[in-house]
Amino acid sequence: MKKILIWTDGACKGNPGPGGWGAVMKFGTHHKELSGGRANTTNNTMELAAVYAALASVKNNKFDIVIHTDSANVIGWLSLGWKTRKSHIADAVMKIRNLISERGLRVSYKKVPAHSGIPENERADTLASNAALAQERRVK
Repeated sequence: MKKILIWTDGACKGNPGPGGWGAVMKFGTHHKELSGGRANTTNNTMELAAVYAALASVKNNKFDIVIHTDSANVIGWLSLGWKTRKSHIADAVMKIRNLISERGLRVSYKKVPAHSGIPENERADTLASNAALAQERRVK
């Protein structure tokens, strides 16, 4: 079975503060990068926003999808059923779960170490950091 490989990351300048997210997607020889941000957010919200945006961009449910993340929280909330008292996190988790269910996506999660030289993870980090910086410039 062919796989879509996705690396995601979130960043925040202050927590809360201006934030950004980034995702790197690979399918065979195809490569796609996504990023975005919000003016006032948290790092965990941006981590989840990266996962949502990447999954939302998948057009076909015939492939296995592997999300690589350096966030233990993302793994916990989406794969291990961790609960949170923060409504904005619970809402984001539910939004991702609904998207997966509605589209019939087959998603698994893999924890990767942060800043360890994995090129795709480093690129996702750069995309997220740049998006957070762009949000920070808009706020000032």
